[in-house]
Amino acid sequence: MQSRVTAIVVATNGAARLERTLAGIAQQTRQPDRLILIDNGSTDTTAAIMADVPAERIIATGEVLPFGAAIKLALKVVGDDATSDEWLWLLTHDSEPEPDALEIILATVQRAPSVAVAGPKLTSWDRPDHIREIGQTLTRLGARWQLSTEELDQEQRDTQQDTLGVGPVGMLVQRELWAQLGGFDRALTTYDDGLDLCVRARLAGYRVVVSPESRVRFAGDGVAGPEVSRKKSVARANHRRSRRAQLHRRLAYAPAWAVPLHWLTLLPLAILRTIWYLIRELPGRIPGEFAATFAVMFSGRKVRDARRSIARTRTMGWDSIRPLRVDYKTVRTQQMIDKEAILARQGRVKHEAHFISTGGLSVVTVAIVLSAALFYSLFTAQALTGGGLLPLSTTLSDLWANTHYGHHGTGSLLEGPAHPFNFVLAILGSITFWQPSYSLVLLFLLAIPLSALGAWFFAARLTERPVARGFVAVAWMLSPTLLASLNDGRVPSVIVHILLPWLLIALMSARKSWSSAATSSLLLAAILACAPSLIPAAALLLLVGLAFSGRGVVRVLTVAVASAALYAPLLGYALANGNPLMVLIDPGVPQPFTPATANQLLLGFPTAGMAGWNDALATLGIGDWPYTIIVACLVAPLGLLALAGVVFSKAKRTAVYLLLAGLGLASALVANQFVLSSVGVTPVGIWAGPSLSIYWMGLLGLAVATITVLPKLSETVSVLAGLALLVAVAPIIVSIFMGHPSWKSQDYNVPAVVRAAAVSGQDVGTLFLVPQEGGAVLGETVRGTGATLDEQTTLTFTHPELSSSEEELAELIGALASEGSSSQSAQLNDLGINFVVLEPASSASGRANDPAVSSTLSRIQSALDNNADVVAVGPTEFGDLWKVVDANQSTSAPTLPPLTKALSQTIWIVQIAVLLGLFLLALPTGAVVEKPPRKKRRGKDQPAAASPKGKRRSQKRDLPVVEGSAVAAVAPTSEAEDSSPQELTSPEQVDDAALPTPEVTSGEDISPALVGDDEDTVIEPRDTIADDDNAAPFDNTLDEESYFEEATLGAEPVAPEDEQDPQHNG
Repeated sequence: MQSRVTAIVVATNGAARLERTLAGIAQQTRQPDRLILIDNGSTDTTAAIMADVPAERIIATGEVLPFGAAIKLALKVVGDDATSDEWLWLLTHDSEPEPDALEIILATVQRAPSVAVAGPKLTSWDRPDHIREIGQTLTRLGARWQLSTEELDQEQRDTQQDTLGVGPVGMLVQRELWAQLGGFDRALTTYDDGLDLCVRARLAGYRVVVSPESRVRFAGDGVAGPEVSRKKSVARANHRRSRRAQLHRRLAYAPAWAVPLHWLTLLPLAILRTIWYLIRELPGRIPGEFAATFAVMFSGRKVRDARRSIARTRTMGWDSIRPLRVDYKTVRTQQMIDKEAILARQGRVKHEAHFISTGGLSVVTVAIVLSAALFYSLFTAQALTGGGLLPLSTTLSDLWANTHYGHHGTGSLLEGPAHPFNFVLAILGSITFWQPSYSLVLLFLLAIPLSALGAWFFAARLTERPVARGFVAVAWMLSPTLLASLNDGRVPSVIVHILLPWLLIALMSARKSWSSAATSSLLLAAILACAPSLIPAAALLLLVGLAFSGRGVVRVLTVAVASAALYAPLLGYALANGNPLMVLIDPGVPQPFTPATANQLLLGFPTAGMAGWNDALATLGIGDWPYTIIVACLVAPLGLLALAGVVFSKAKRTAVYLLLAGLGLASALVANQFVLSSVGVTPVGIWAGPSLSIYWMGLLGLAVATITVLPKLSETVSVLAGLALLVAVAPIIVSIFMGHPSWKSQDYNVPAVVRAAAVSGQDVGTLFLVPQEGGAVLGETVRGTGATLDEQTTLTFTHPELSSSEEELAELIGALASEGSSSQSAQLNDLGINFVVLEPASSASGRANDPAVSSTLSRIQSALDNNADVVAVGPTEFGDLWKVVDANQSTSAPTLPPLTKALSQTIWIVQIAVLLGLFLLALPTGAVVEKPPRKKRRGKDQPAAASPKGKRRSQKRDLPVVEGSAVAAVAPTSEAEDSSPQELTSPEQVDDAALPTPEVTSGEDISPALVGDDEDTVIEPRDTIADDDNAAPFDNTLDEESYFEEATLGAEPVAPEDEQDPQHNG
């Protein structure tokens, strides 16, 4: 009996391609017996084109339906009964069959009565020599896998026949089987509809084959299967639908006992895959992951209907399809080949910095030698004390506890948020977890080498000249700011100087790379945590970056996320207390200093002493020499190189580094005008060092251009400029080498008697008294073994008025410093004070020769000796020590109210989650993906694309007239279960700057415009693509994330080899 073929063409706004498809059908050597055209909610001229075609039926759906629903509608309208000799040939407006396509595929199914479904070889619309698809299958764990995607067609697949499944486009399916199976699963509207139908056909006892010699050109407009587009909205929608289809099949194919388990694991798996997407730098897939998960979890009867359909028609066991699945080894091998091919086409070959051959190792070695010579005393140190240095908490639990909202301070505890700097200290201390304070020792030991290393790699991004790279590294490690910070023990400023080059490196590609954006966010947060005074400059730079970010605006905004998460609680606290400027106070130990003049700041020196030049000249007996002018002459070579760089550098680079230098210098000048904190009666301004680091980096960025364009003089100029800088900072280098920094190697800051009492388990409080000018006395209480750096807080300067505990402490200090006062025993016990230390004049704010200070010191010492509430212990290295008589051995620590404690924990969890998410995103493990290239822009003199009334219209060929032809406008009988192709369009496009537009004509075989580590595509081709019309959704979605999920939780059950009738997840 001769087979009858009904060709069904579904068109959705397909006027541009429909005529080619209809012409291809008209040219068939074996004509279909009848033709049914479906206008699937088109709003263009599709209906007009169809009206000119002598089809048996033209059906208007009235709205956009999924492909399977449109086919069901057409067969319902036709109304005749299904017969075993009738075949359905399913096409779309963007699928043009070659003249012998139907004849060949029909002959294939007629040769074997057991074959009920066949699929053609799909080729690219404009490049028919490239295979788009030739069958589909499943992996052992149930993920979809296409057998061929964008391979050059060399007939390498023409021997293939039996397959697990084929796609819906060009499918030839026995109509009786279609009716028996109920057509495509209504839950599978975009992905897996054809594959699922074939799986059910296999389980019903039929064969599914491909006919490689039957060829159909396919464009991928989204009528059947996913739409191929550069639009991010389309890529995200495709991922959501792909994931939804996979989860639906998981529940539909699993055995009954496993369905509840799979359902319960859907949400946990979505969370785990979210982490995986961050690691793979694909954050754009996260919303779709949860949308797909919830859609399947609450899909109503769709899963139940699918399971019933399988149970109703299944006659074979699941083991019958096992041989047709693809094995893991094949999948991984092909993915590795794909990855290498994509990287090669993208030109993403790793750029070698040639660290050794271009002098990087030599520069770092010199830096290590210099650091070892200056800080040799630290080789045996365990902690540092003095200047801005204090030990860290002895345990990680205490260290991280100080990152919570709670009570902060060393004596009079204040309730409030932790300073972001505490997070930096906690991370540093965790590196040397066995002794957190040792991390600061390593920081100071490695500060100079790490600064040189970062600056060298920064310069390597700007120039290939070894001498220029070396000069930048040397100038950065000899920066006056770095050496002054090391001398004074300013931990925050040292960290800023080390991290700044790495931040600039990350920012160079933050607009195009999620990894770089996340890295920038973390580095910026660390820098701003150490130097809050840079927040205004950072905000201004962010605005500039947003203005020039183009379509990378989301990534640029990501740079500010970590800083916002860390500073939000502190800023809210400051605003609530009416003192927002307190956010700008430098963290750590307040250190008084004499600010530099504007001229000295211009030379890069943060203090008036200019890194020891005044003391050095005074020692040499020439203290009246104008040391500012001397230093200016030594820094002048760098300044001249930077000025010349304005001329020699490219305009964009000049603007960037001029902006950096200008912002850095302006921030330093403004910082010198603010005094927001104090130590006793001594005001403490904002340290300008971090701002000068930015200024210094701007100068070096400009100087690189000058050195690069001076091939003959570059080495001489660089050496002379480097030697001049070395002389400029020689005084402070000599001072550090001679052992005169403001800190020392010591892991304690209270007397031995106090330490012994604290170690024995007593809750010891110690009151330190420091004489000040004008007879004032500064008092500070510390608990336990002494103050720690992570206990320091800026909350003290938020409140202009003293708290009740501070007033009580002030009264106690006045009473202790005065002879003849009444007993202070009750006050001492209330404040939990067990010891009193009177610092000697040599350490009293550096005023050992001040008569007023000496007089105050003597008066306090006499008063304490005559005070019956304390008993003298004796002199110690920290000063004279008294012990409180009958002191309480323990005091109750303040606690937070339950609601405040819950809020504290919530804030901390959110901050940690943000930091952890950015850390995962920053890992260099991004997926290697590529997108369809951008269409060639049409010039004014170029003709428009083919239209129904244009040239292609004249190519219309007559189709055979079938008796009973009619046009029927029918209301839809089923509704779309997912977004239609119309819903996939969006004006949002991919980053223009990241994707160059290739000048191509139709059919050219060139490499496409490509993007690395972009998060918004599931396209992973195996060959080049000519244009958007030719771009297919290569949805071999079993990548690393699939194996991560299935190997971790909720893996679809796989039956043992000897089990005859398993029902595991297909």
